[in-house]
Amino acid sequence: TLERIIHTLKRAITFAFDVKRRVYDNKTEISFGTEITPINLLAFRLGYLKSINPETITSISNFKGIGGGLGLRISKFATDYAFVPYGDLGNTHRLSFSVKF
Repeated sequence: TLERIIHTLKRAITFAFDVKRRVYDNKTEISFGTEITPINLLAFRLGYLKSINPETITSISNFKGIGGGLGLRISKFATDYAFVPYGDLGNTHRLSFSVKF
């Protein structure tokens, strides 16, 4: 039923929003993202990061862009992968393995 689908989606989707103000650099970063967990062992993540500099607030170069990743959790073991752009420094791939005990 539709009610069951809506209940499942409420458990499966997480939204996050963050604002960082760097007082000494006079910069602000805004980021937001979502995580979708269709089944308990798999998570898909997508986020966006925007840097705001008062001198170049309308410049497209402030956009650090879209990052994404996925996670796999089986029992007490987890693997996470993320792709994160770093502007002039290039793109990064992060991979982690963890055990919960």
